[in-house]
Amino acid sequence: MLFCVLSVLLLSSADIIPPTGGTEWAAFIHDMAVKEPSGPWLKVCAGWSAQSLCSAIFGSGISETVARQEDNDIIFALGAESTVNYADRSVSSVCVINPFNSTNTPYKSIYRENLGCTLVERFTEAQIRAQNVGDQRPPAPLDPQTPWPRGEALAASTPPGMDRQCVESAVQRQFDLAGVFNPRAIVIVFREQLVFERYAPTVNRNSRLLGWSMTKSLTNALMGIVASEQRTNIFRPVTPQEVPEWYVIPGDARQRITSDMMLRMSAGTGSDQVYDILFSAGCLYASDANCGALAGSAPLSRAPDTLFQYDGGSTFLLSRIVNTVRGDRQFTNFEWPKRRLFYPIGAHSMYIEHAADQMFMGASLGFATARDWARFGLLYKRQGVWVDGNRILPADWVRYSSTTTPTAPLRDYAAQFWKKPNVDPAMFSMEGFRNQFVFILPRQDLVIVRLSMPQVIPSLLFNETDFLTDIMRCFPAAV
Repeated sequence: MLFCVLSVLLLSSADIIPPTGGTEWAAFIHDMAVKEPSGPWLKVCAGWSAQSLCSAIFGSGISETVARQEDNDIIFALGAESTVNYADRSVSSVCVINPFNSTNTPYKSIYRENLGCTLVERFTEAQIRAQNVGDQRPPAPLDPQTPWPRGEALAASTPPGMDRQCVESAVQRQFDLAGVFNPRAIVIVFREQLVFERYAPTVNRNSRLLGWSMTKSLTNALMGIVASEQRTNIFRPVTPQEVPEWYVIPGDARQRITSDMMLRMSAGTGSDQVYDILFSAGCLYASDANCGALAGSAPLSRAPDTLFQYDGGSTFLLSRIVNTVRGDRQFTNFEWPKRRLFYPIGAHSMYIEHAADQMFMGASLGFATARDWARFGLLYKRQGVWVDGNRILPADWVRYSSTTTPTAPLRDYAAQFWKKPNVDPAMFSMEGFRNQFVFILPRQDLVIVRLSMPQVIPSLLFNETDFLTDIMRCFPAAV
């Protein structure tokens, strides 16, 4: 509730801050407030609540009680009242302290099978439900008797180099702190075998779990696919087709920005962590289904490619670029990521939620089972070639994606993947809000998945390096 009150004060006051006054991020918040077509974007409070409950209940299959207690416990979500409609699989929410919503009009999120949830904005609910989503029937289930990743069977025995008792003890230590860090799933892949998994009582191996910013790594892969088809060049300035907002004013300095800079978080349109949190929330839940345009309106805060700054807006733009330039137009935007990336690696559960404008939200809203998050990690551990020999990603794309960006002062970021040079310079990882992780360790032949849903403050206290090293010591013979 405190965060909601502070947000109200901040964002209402931002309406009177001139674009050239205050801090950089405050000026941009003003810019968003005047550009957002349906009024002040304080509907973030209701939008986040409706979307998170809808996604957890209908997409992940989590009970309403658990979803309200865990997935929807973000502080400002307590300022929203939500109603779950099981008949049409939707959630309607209203932010009860929003002074701009005098009529208390609910903000609604609707679930569509195998696509997740979509906020009803700009388009009517009837228009959204009538969209051509293409064929959303998943492929036939993988054989439960065939070993993972081709099938779904656990490794028949403990492979050499793995200390199973050590693994069980390390994982137990995580679940012993369930009340604080709330782990939901831990999956370990060693030598391309699924050797261990454990789940919280509230989920199971079939639960599609939110990855938050791990989704940025999915967008990295999709960008690699379109780049390999020469539909875009990541090292040349983006074109007017890709980001038209940067070409409204002749000579706009943003016209020098490349997709490579956005992939490496050095485009120059970010500002600070407060900026990124507020921007991402507004883009997801209050852009009037126009997140790409909102991201495209972000001004430069520094010269392009001179400083690292984590910026979700860059990834939202990248996902719109992918949707804009991709080939295979026989597939809808809803089908294409599945056909080109998810299904070929057996990740049948994986999807990225779409906004009402049919653009997938490639910076934040990816969902998959823990096993399928592990499949994606294995694809990168295998340098983009799947176990059947099919090359999914272009040659050298994984090397590029896992190479530290020169502007990252701590040497801890690559291209939509994180680095941990203090653990192993070769490892890289997918990371998301509230402690979502896929660790990829090529030297150790390991992929480690950890998904959770702790409260916000405990999530800031979680030490992923301690967790990672605790698991790694259980594989003493790994080379």
